[in-house]
Amino acid sequence: MGTRGQVIVDDGTDVVVLYQHWDGDNLPYKVANAMAGRSRWDDPPYLARMIFEEMISLAPHKETGYGIQPNQAGDAAITVHLKVHDQVAKLNDEKVWTFEEFVAEYENV
Repeated sequence: MGTRGQVIVDDGTDVVVLYQHWDGDNLPYKVANAMAGRSRWDDPPYLARMIFEEMISLAPHKETGYGIQPNQAGDAAITVHLKVHDQVAKLNDEKVWTFEEFVAEYENV
């Protein structure tokens, strides 16, 4: 079984959860790469779409492996929680960064 991961895009009122069934260990890098252009950080729908595109970039037409849901997945080993209003990223509820710090830490150059 693969490492499951999820990205929570939280605007303070609504939440969308982007889920991937495999390769969760690389999820922080995928999120940072999607955010690297430093645009749409204050626009949750667009930010979520950009991140999801990065998540599915290697398998855009697969029927399994990825999903979008309103609630957190109980089996995710890796969670990236983006609080859009505060511009804060949390990894597994342990480490907290500003968006800028998160991108600098995980962006693939």
